[in-house]
Parts: sequence; structure tokens; C-alpha cells
Amino acid sequence: MRIGMFTDTYTPQINGVVTSINSFMEELQKLGHEVFIFAPQVKDAVKKDNVFYFKSIKYAPLPEHNIAYSLSGHLRTFKDLRLDILHSHTPFSLGWLALYLAKQYSLPLVHTYHTLFIEYVHYVPTALGRQIGVWLSTNASRRYCHSCDLTIVPSEAMRLELQKYGVLNEIDVIPTGVNEHFQENGSAQNVLQRHNIPAGTDIIAYAGRLAKEKNIEFLLHMYKEILKGRANILFAVIGDGPQRPLLEKLAADLGIKDKVIFTGYISDKTELASWYKAARVFVFSSLTETQGLVILEAMSVGTPVVAVDAMGISDIIHQNAGGLASSLDVSEFALKLTRLLSDKELYRQKSAEALQLAQKFSMSNMTRLLLANYQRLIDVVTKV
Repeated sequence: MRIGMFTDTYTPQINGVVTSINSFMEELQKLGHEVFIFAPQVKDAVKKDNVFYFKSIKYAPLPEHNIAYSLSGHLRTFKDLRLDILHSHTPFSLGWLALYLAKQYSLPLVHTYHTLFIEYVHYVPTALGRQIGVWLSTNASRRYCHSCDLTIVPSEAMRLELQKYGVLNEIDVIPTGVNEHFQENGSAQNVLQRHNIPAGTDIIAYAGRLAKEKNIEFLLHMYKEILKGRANILFAVIGDGPQRPLLEKLAADLGIKDKVIFTGYISDKTELASWYKAARVFVFSSLTETQGLVILEAMSVGTPVVAVDAMGISDIIHQNAGGLASSLDVSEFALKLTRLLSDKELYRQKSAEALQLAQKFSMSNMTRLLLANYQRLIDVVTKV
């Protein structure tokens, strides 16, 4: 099978969409399929035979993202690739190119709706206000999904969200899975030695983009509560983003700066796995997450999770499997985290559940679901 994937964000950028694309691509290639990527040209982008870059400009409100000129090249090349199916990971510039090419060459088009865009309207400068921004986002999402043969979402909560927008055509839930070999990477001891962390320190960790929608301020306030009763503890904030300076200032204002490590972006899987293994508990408080892949990564090494029970996170920690779910309440979250750290039997139980959940959501299982959809849509076109 020859598959074309279209995205407005790609390596060397680090985010959930890029991780999803690369994870599925690697698994598909293992199974003998060919995957071709169409993405914006950005600084330090690596040239590869299967990646076609388009000229782009930075999007000022989100400087880590670029907007591609979708007609800036490769249209002649596209015909020669003789693709069987197209898969769009964006409803924007290169997503519209995917839509055009699908119609032009009578190819099936799959779209993965990765992001809850209504929670990102603060990045879109407009004099019309948030309500208009939300209206534009929901309507644009509905129109794009209706133009595709199949929409894939990473969680049941996102399926319900799109149905609220009025999306009537087929929606399937296929999360991004975790590589079965991820847990073989890294060592907790490497993290302890590199950062001079005393053995026996209870490390709690967050990983992801440092941005407003991730609600990391909540975690810092919660951590201050934890410190009132536990001194031998450290909070590792793994990742980077536009809110990092504000979060570092908040940590200083709360008087907990010396108990927090901001690691910056970690692209190396071995180092990331080392942090997950070093952490006693992984914490997460985003209210807008469509899936929460980092939670599954942490679970895959046996690290249990305490997370705010919202959006896509609910699909993973349903009925407190693999960790404990909390409401958006600092005291409740701190209490549950303290309980998990203190109760050895509960910790062993949640750690075992975490490993089982990660196996259920493996990349090989998720890729099989994706391939079944690809083949079904190709068969429909072929029969016509």
C-alpha cells in the first residue's frame, strides 16, 4: 500500500501530531507499506526521500508553527507517486491540498482530528472575540470532516465533540499507540546521576508542551501543597513552550523553585524513557487533551498516573485504571497523589494496571485498526 500523509507540523518540531505521524509511519513501514510525507519546510528539517517539503512562513502567534504554501511545489511529483490513499493530519493549508488531490485523482481521504481547536482560539488574533473564534473553528472543522471519507479521532470524547459540531459522517476512534519496545530504553539511574538527584527521592513528572491549554499552573500549586507534608520529593517538568518563563516565575513566587527541574524539550526517546522510569508518578492536568499519549508512554514503563479526569484522558484512566483520576481541585489531586506515593500495595496494583493498559494501546494494535480502515476505503474506490 502507498500512503500519502499531509501535515502542517513535522520534525524537527516536537508535539503530539508529529509523534503520531512518525509512530504510525514506522509501524506501517515495518509491515511493508510505503509512506510519503507532505509537510512545511522549516529550519533544520532533514531531507529524506519520502518527505516532500513546501515553502512556508512562521505563524507569528505560535512561532514554533509554520504555514505552508500548498501550491509551492511537488504537484507534478504527486502523480508519479501513484498513491493508494491519502491521510490528512491537518484541516489547514496542506489539509486542503490533500482534499484537492483526493478529488483530482479519485483517491480516498482519511483525516485525523488531533486537536481541540476551540481551546486554541486565543492564538488567533481577532477583534471579533472568542465566541466568533469558536464558531469559526467548529464550522471549519465540520466542513472539513464532511469532505473526507473517514475521520479518525484519538478518543471517544473527541468523537462526541465532533458530533456536537454536527459532523454526521463516519468517525472512528484510533488512539496513537505506544511502541512495544519503548520500555526497553533508558535507565532511571542515568537521570539520578546526571542531575545529582539523591537516591530515594520521590520524583513526580509532567511531560508535554508548556502552554496555557496544558494547565501546568495547577500542577505547581498542587505541588506546593504536597511539599507541606513531604520534603524528599522533586517535580520534573519535561518539555518547553511559550509559557515556560511564566511557569518558572510562578515556581519562584510559590517558593518551590529549588524543588522543580525544567528540562526543556527532550526528543531522545532513551532520555525520555529514563525520566519516566525515574518518576514514581506521572501527573497531568490538561482539560483539553484529545488523548494524552505521554500518559501511555509513562504507563508503558510501569509508572502510574494521577490526572485530571477530562476529555481524552478519561479513555485511558477510566475507573482509575493505571492510576487515580481527580477533579480539578488542588486539594483532591494532592491527596490522591500523596496516597499513591504512600500506599505500597496500591502503588504496586496501579503500576501493574499501567503496564496492561499500555500493552492494550500498543502501536501494533492501533496500526492494525488503521490499516483495516485504509483497505476498506481503497476497496470501495476500486469497486467503483
